[in-house]
Amino acid sequence: MNYNVSATITGIFIFLMALFSIPAHAQTIRLEAENAVLSGDGANAPQIVNNPNCSGGKYVNTREGNLTFSCTLPEAGYYKVVANIQSQGDKTNTFRFDGENTINVFSPSNNSFTDIPVADNIYLATGNHTIEMIKSWGWIAFDYLEIRPSDTPPVEFHIDLLATPQPSANTAKLYQFLLNNFQHKIISGVMTLKSLATTTGNEQNEISWLYEKTGKKPAILGLDFMDHVGAVQPDWMNNPDVIQDAISWKNNHGIVALCWHWRDPSHKTYEFYTDRTTFDPRKIFDPASDEYKAMMRDMDIIAAYLQELQAADVPVLWRPLHEASGGWFWWGSQGPEACKKIWQIMFDKFTNEYHLNNLIWVWTSEANRSALNWYPGDDCVDIIGMDIYEEGNHGSQMLSFEELRKIYNGKKILTISECGSIPDITAMKRDNSVWSYYMPWYGAHTKTATWNTIDFWTNSLSDPDVISLEDLPENLYVSIKNPVPDSFHINCENQQIRIRTSLPDEYRIYIHDLTGKLHLYKNNLMGNQTISIAGTNETYFLLTLENENIQQTHKIKINRP
Repeated sequence: MNYNVSATITGIFIFLMALFSIPAHAQTIRLEAENAVLSGDGANAPQIVNNPNCSGGKYVNTREGNLTFSCTLPEAGYYKVVANIQSQGDKTNTFRFDGENTINVFSPSNNSFTDIPVADNIYLATGNHTIEMIKSWGWIAFDYLEIRPSDTPPVEFHIDLLATPQPSANTAKLYQFLLNNFQHKIISGVMTLKSLATTTGNEQNEISWLYEKTGKKPAILGLDFMDHVGAVQPDWMNNPDVIQDAISWKNNHGIVALCWHWRDPSHKTYEFYTDRTTFDPRKIFDPASDEYKAMMRDMDIIAAYLQELQAADVPVLWRPLHEASGGWFWWGSQGPEACKKIWQIMFDKFTNEYHLNNLIWVWTSEANRSALNWYPGDDCVDIIGMDIYEEGNHGSQMLSFEELRKIYNGKKILTISECGSIPDITAMKRDNSVWSYYMPWYGAHTKTATWNTIDFWTNSLSDPDVISLEDLPENLYVSIKNPVPDSFHINCENQQIRIRTSLPDEYRIYIHDLTGKLHLYKNNLMGNQTISIAGTNETYFLLTLENENIQQTHKIKINRP
């Protein structure tokens, strides 16, 4: 086919599809604030105020109360919703649609009633709807709410290629699978901090728990490198089997997602929360600083783990530096520039230094006007995720979906990268807001009824438009590799490290302490070796053994007499 003709036909088709989504005969609906249901008790309840200059001759001083508007739409389609507001000082309040979908709306200080966008180009079904204004800051003068038929189609999705220049075949296949299902079906997932081998008792992992309760397993296994760097005893981890679990899950045709709660790189604390460490991410701009070197050391350690997954052909939905704009993690504590730089250096290091080609990079965003200030860039991000925790709310989260679509100009797949309550596929399809996948957090968020009942889990995992593990195609991956057996067996005793190997090739070793200081380097080694580590005061070390084909890192403990 002539490609110019094809492109023209495609363009006309997209235009017609968008046109059909614009309500052709609907009229603007104006809802007067004084006719809304007002709620809030006490001295600061909302008040209706007469003003002949207002739309209905009145407005509502919201004070510390809430307003609920009701309307009936005769036609489904995309609409714009605006609030006519006067605000003494900058204010933010929450708007909720149909009891499910919420968005925080900023109204700048103004001396006259002004139209403030609440939602732009959102899809609303035919029938009855409620829109609530829920006090966050409160204290605005509210004249009316208008629902206007959209005169422009929503931003079309035109998803970018993978950011990794030469992705592995399995990574490319997984990304294509995500693309094929995005906006049509949602892929189920769950986070766990426990080994897949822990299938019973109080420490039962979330995959096993869901299978026990519903007879189904989600498609995506969410894991965390939380305990793989930092000032931690190497013989204690929430899950010491992260790498083995990831390989096993992929070999069972599952999808692997990894995040990284990055503990204080300085090792002065064992924390990642801003209020518990003084680690300064702005040192990323100072390569001579101890903090910069500590960050590079930690990235090197994590890269080595990811190389193990690469060797086993495991593609990874890779989500570091999450929730940065919230400021509660150290990597977001000093504003966006430092965080973006850390991300960009990590992407360059992992891609160009370590040649990792098995990563699909997931950036966690907020759906607000400051989102792009934090964004590392299209050239190093593949998927935009949003973390949403609203207890018991199984709505589609369409307001966030549409806002992210607009903010990122339709270039990226959108996903719920963390959540408390999982979204309902019926609501997502109704609202034209079908995310790529959902990932409820571990523990109570997955297992307690206030977040997700067992019936809701069962219905979700059984729905034909929710992809569970058994729904994944057997040919999702090009090949299934078994885990590479340990090429080296390590034993530590009496301040000596005994290395046993059957490899016929030469290898080299590096021994670092947990601050990253190199204590010993030996090369041109062959066969079994005994290495003395006497004369140091450290107890824990990182032992790296490598040659041209293999790299393994072991955390070891030296028992002193």
